[in-house]
Amino acid sequence: MDAILKKDSGLKLEGVKRPSREEAEEAVRTLIAWAGDDPGREGLLDTPKRVVNAYSEFFSGYNEDPTDVL
Repeated sequence: MDAILKKDSGLKLEGVKRPSREEAEEAVRTLIAWAGDDPGREGLLDTPKRVVNAYSEFFSGYNEDPTDVL
């Protein structure tokens, strides 16, 4: 990784606005519709929340200091 991030800095990219959780969930709904399914159907209603939660967990390391972990 080219940048060294401080523990309290989080991932901040200059000039890039971080989408809100609601925007991320809406993006997942868009992808579901793009794939040809109905994001409003009963079996998919909680999917955007689950996907955003999974991505939060996958990338949680960006908010950690590697020296604390190691």
